[in-house]
Amino acid sequence: MAGLSFFISIFLRLQEEIFIKGWDQVMEERDLLFPSLPIFIVVCAAVFLSSDLYKGIWRFASLNDMTAIFKTTTIAVFIFTFLMFAITRLETIPRSLPFINWFVLIILLGGPRFIYRVFKDHQFKYVFSKDDQRLVPILLVGMSNKSELFIRELNRSSAPNYKIIGIIGKSKSNIGQKIHNVEVIDQISNLNNLLEKLKSENECPQRIVIATENLDTDGTQDLFNIAEKFGVTLSRIPSRMSLKSGISEMDEIESVPIEDLLGRTQTILNRKNIKSMIDGKRVLITGAGGSIGSELVHQICELNPSKLILADISENLLYEITQYLIEKKAKIKHKSYILDIRDKRKVEKIFKETSPEITFHAAALKHVPIVEMNPGEGLLTNVIGTRNVADACERNQVKVMVQISTDKAVNPTNIMGGSKRLSECYCQALDVNRKTNPNATQFVTVRFGNVLGSAGSVIPLFQRQLQEGGPLTITDPEMTR
Repeated sequence: MAGLSFFISIFLRLQEEIFIKGWDQVMEERDLLFPSLPIFIVVCAAVFLSSDLYKGIWRFASLNDMTAIFKTTTIAVFIFTFLMFAITRLETIPRSLPFINWFVLIILLGGPRFIYRVFKDHQFKYVFSKDDQRLVPILLVGMSNKSELFIRELNRSSAPNYKIIGIIGKSKSNIGQKIHNVEVIDQISNLNNLLEKLKSENECPQRIVIATENLDTDGTQDLFNIAEKFGVTLSRIPSRMSLKSGISEMDEIESVPIEDLLGRTQTILNRKNIKSMIDGKRVLITGAGGSIGSELVHQICELNPSKLILADISENLLYEITQYLIEKKAKIKHKSYILDIRDKRKVEKIFKETSPEITFHAAALKHVPIVEMNPGEGLLTNVIGTRNVADACERNQVKVMVQISTDKAVNPTNIMGGSKRLSECYCQALDVNRKTNPNATQFVTVRFGNVLGSAGSVIPLFQRQLQEGGPLTITDPEMTR
């Protein structure tokens, strides 16, 4: 490349003279090739090899490679010019030749690298390919590093899934700007009108994809409402790459997490006060392998308990949560018991062996349709089982028992809700003892509604049914929410 750039530079500098006299005559008259050409080639070879310029992989050529080419070429041309000045006082070559040579050499070194990368990244497919009917049309919301990376990965993909109609910017001043040749076509505040226009032109996107982290809950909810109005799916770009597979997933999109669509700001817990309750205490959790029980384990582990006692009727779920403690929280002392809370003697035995100071009672039968079909089992577990745990707490001087209940216990209309209401009443009755004995067990009940993502809850059910093409089902035609 150094030799080629030298010849091209001579031609560019002396082209008029070469056309008139011919190449051979000009070379002979000016004596341009010796010692200039050998010196330039040797200098370039030495500089390029010492800087590892040739070790860069063309497939991944980037701005860093261009910067390295710029630096090494500048150094090589500077050394060449210095040597030629020392040897010939630059009398054998035009004074402008080193500058022209510097410019040409940068193009010759950088050009092929970036042309190769563009070719390997399939950028030419848009020139030759006209069939993009199979691609899902999408709108990107946000101008960020995430949107830039998504577009770049999409361009590199040999089999892209999406066609980007345009980008929605934050303000009007962004309209007309481009990211990798994808134009910002409107602002977020005008999204409703834009979709009306695109729909009238039969170009409405199938997905609106959030590509920014700077969107609060209200903003996400507004986008969701607009998307729902036009029958468009609201999605978002994953927040990170898949390190497990080693493959970038930034050209894929995912559903918006349910918690982002809450009609309120998520509550930030006062962990300092909570820690003072758990710190250094022995904590027993019934139903420790379930959705709520396992989350309690995860949270309590961060609050420095002296020991965790896990109890669950499911061997598999108990094994999984125990493995979590062994692998991730090895410093936490723990013991696991397979326990049916309906077995009063076994409950009492575990309490005597472990002497818990705080008990979280999450074991229950919670699925309304199943309990309706098995009312006896529901009453035995939710009422008798809770009574067994509460009595054991009282007999073994447990400081606090927290019962996990449900919103269905309010004016219950089904057996599951009624059974949980009975268990609440029993614990409330025991808590009256604290009026005469301050050291008696404190009984606390918390009611959960639909826990986002919990096993068997309605939202994961709806998600699965949607993925399978519907329909969405409810337990009763007269159900309201």
